[in-house]
Amino acid sequence: MISLANSSRVEIAEMRVETGISELNRVLGGGLMAGSVILLAGDPGVGKSTLACQVSSNLSKAKVRVLYVSGEETKDQVIARFRRIDTDADVALLCTQNLQRVVDEIDRDDAGYNFVVVDSLQALYDPKSTLSAYSSNQLRTNASVLSAVAKRRGTTLMLLGQITKDGSVSGPKSIEHLVDVVAYFIRPRDDSVRSLEIVKNRFGRTPEFADFILEEKGLTTSGEDTLMSKGDLSDVAGRAFVPVSYGSRYYLAEIQALVSPARDSAPRIYSEGLDIGRLQMLLLILDKELGLSLTSKMVLVQVVGSREVKDHTSDLAVAAALVSAATGRPVAEGLCCFGELSLLGELRPTGDSAERLRFAKSRGFSDAVCNMVNNSDIVDSCRTLPQALVRLGLLKAELRAIG
Repeated sequence: MISLANSSRVEIAEMRVETGISELNRVLGGGLMAGSVILLAGDPGVGKSTLACQVSSNLSKAKVRVLYVSGEETKDQVIARFRRIDTDADVALLCTQNLQRVVDEIDRDDAGYNFVVVDSLQALYDPKSTLSAYSSNQLRTNASVLSAVAKRRGTTLMLLGQITKDGSVSGPKSIEHLVDVVAYFIRPRDDSVRSLEIVKNRFGRTPEFADFILEEKGLTTSGEDTLMSKGDLSDVAGRAFVPVSYGSRYYLAEIQALVSPARDSAPRIYSEGLDIGRLQMLLLILDKELGLSLTSKMVLVQVVGSREVKDHTSDLAVAAALVSAATGRPVAEGLCCFGELSLLGELRPTGDSAERLRFAKSRGFSDAVCNMVNNSDIVDSCRTLPQALVRLGLLKAELRAIG
């Protein structure tokens, strides 16, 4: 029996082990929690094994007992990766696809492993079982058995998993409740960038993300706004910027839009990084408020980079990019914008407007167009879509129709 009254924050903090990668520590809530189970999922070749090797190497230098289990690569292949990343790594290596052998190794009394990597979860099977290797049932069995032994031993376990073509982990709903942390490693269109997104964390805040650069010797922390275009903030029609909230961080999203006459009189709408239903709603609002007839044209909207923008405060930026593309007028220099739009064209207030403005100014913007009543820091505070578009330099007057 453990008394919660006798537990202290210091004891909880001491259960964390830093990975040696500052951004990874941050998104995990301060580091690895002792006895936790982490599912790291991503496309083949995205860098899951590289990240796991870097963490293993860093922990081994901190005198943490590490076991790396490889079910897909040979001993020489794994050793070559570790040597490319760090020649001084002291990590125990086990190359097998036998689930029971892995369990026995983790459970050895004289082993004392504090951190175990299984690369990958799909590769393991029990030769005594009737379950087919790589099947969903076998996958659930692997996760359940490995989680149980890790919890019993107080060992932190990192399970590497491949995602399916539709972007989900095989058998996700049957696995997620078995693990403490679910992280996705994503490859953006910029092939050198990797984005780690935490979608579940029993010991920290969600969602969270961290961006990395994949280099010859491994992954390095990239700095913020990696997924933005490499261009500057110059005046270009069809572009708008929005400070987006994601977990404990803000990042700058660039919205680009193209509008052209529909081919063969058949209007089409394309979207990358935005919910298509949300985009259709915004097009209808623009048609109603401004008479642009965008729903009868070919419309393409893209979020630069690969991170999908789900924050509805991006509505105004999407609308601004569309109007800019349709009229050929760029957004006024030095302005970004944010705010959710109602069906009636009202611009709703955003609770963290001051924080978003401070972030935008740190990225080179002079001001932000939004709805923040009675705040002297934001000059361009407005209540409606037409008002906002006037402030952004996209309308010459607050008119309902612009032709």
